[in-house]
Amino acid sequence: MVALKRLNREFGQGDPEFWKEIMMLSVYKHENIVSLLGYCDDYGEKILMYEYLPKKSLDRYLKSSELTWVRRLIKICIGAARGLAFLHNPAGTQQRVLHRDIKSSNILLDENWNAKISDFGLSKYGPANQKNTFLISHPVGTHGYCDPLYAETGFLTKESDVYSFGVVLCEVLCGRLCMVDDKFQPLVGLTRQSFRQNTVNQIVLTNIRDEINPNSLDVFSKVAYQCLKLERDERPLITEIVRGLEAALQCQRLSICIDAGRGLHYLHTGVEVGVIHRDITTTNILLDESWTAKIADFELVKIVPRNQTYVETDIIAGTPAYIDPNLFKTLMVTRKTDVYSFGMVLFEVLCRKRPVDLSLIECIKKGKLEQIPDSDIRDQIAPQSLKEFVRIAEACLQDLVEQRPTMAEVLGSLESVLTLQEKFDSLLQPTSKPAHG
Repeated sequence: MVALKRLNREFGQGDPEFWKEIMMLSVYKHENIVSLLGYCDDYGEKILMYEYLPKKSLDRYLKSSELTWVRRLIKICIGAARGLAFLHNPAGTQQRVLHRDIKSSNILLDENWNAKISDFGLSKYGPANQKNTFLISHPVGTHGYCDPLYAETGFLTKESDVYSFGVVLCEVLCGRLCMVDDKFQPLVGLTRQSFRQNTVNQIVLTNIRDEINPNSLDVFSKVAYQCLKLERDERPLITEIVRGLEAALQCQRLSICIDAGRGLHYLHTGVEVGVIHRDITTTNILLDESWTAKIADFELVKIVPRNQTYVETDIIAGTPAYIDPNLFKTLMVTRKTDVYSFGMVLFEVLCRKRPVDLSLIECIKKGKLEQIPDSDIRDQIAPQSLKEFVRIAEACLQDLVEQRPTMAEVLGSLESVLTLQEKFDSLLQPTSKPAHG
């Protein structure tokens, strides 16, 4: 199945827009940019053929309960930001693309809610080493999304797209359009005011308010607010926006680790007898609609009296790669058996890989962060947060059981990681950019 777009001259659509879209989408290919499959230019008809995106455009779902906070953040905001970053900083060419009409109705969604930027009819090419790429006497775009400075002066820069993207971020957060029937809703002004008064939580869409980690909301709202700065030099680069949104996502990931850690700590100490899970894995940590982590699958549990530190077992049970190596030597199950498995879970969160590659485990243990395959993680976590996260994960994996921390200690360390991450906002501050932009 494909999507067709037919040129309608009654709405002012002409040949330049038709050929511009063909040329741009033939060159600029990215997973977060809609794909052009073909076109027709026969018998007076001009038709573009795109990949079919069944969920259509983002503006249809702003209020939808189908869009959880993490889905809005990961699939849509980060995805669209990456697509825009590719346009502004294309690899292998000095030609930057300024979209000029970034809005929620031009962000299309596939069956998995992945975002793709569309509609390049108003886009402009420009050299990547020039600050004011174009001087336009009659600015174009959509009312409500258009950069006020561009509309006033006619100077088009990449920061004009950044402003428009900031409006989209506000719409995603608040669950409403900035414009309805060509009438303003006070969304941009309300967002600015709420940020200054530290009341952003009050304007968040009710459906997602309880899902958002406070630190994630703080980072996200800072990104949106800075995109909406009236002075273009105070707006962040789109690459900084991507890193900022990924930092907001990292806060959510840390919250999942903390939730799971609290659950395991409760099993170890919060009931009349100690419960040793024996199969702590990422597949046994479930997430509800609010992305709250819950430990599941208690088929292999062992009960330990409060005054006893271990129980003996005849069978080595659990999931390979998560099983404490000491079990093979001692056949004794302790609370630290779960701690080892939880360390493997932390390893997965950090590296985004299954814990089967022993060389990667050695990288974690020896602190060789530069050898971690998923290098993006280093840009998402505050340096001190990353250091502490690695330290506690490494401690959980210690060979000697007595050198491993308790779950209370693990939980305290993870909470300190989140606190450090919260303070890490230097990437989100306005950046002084050189004249060449």
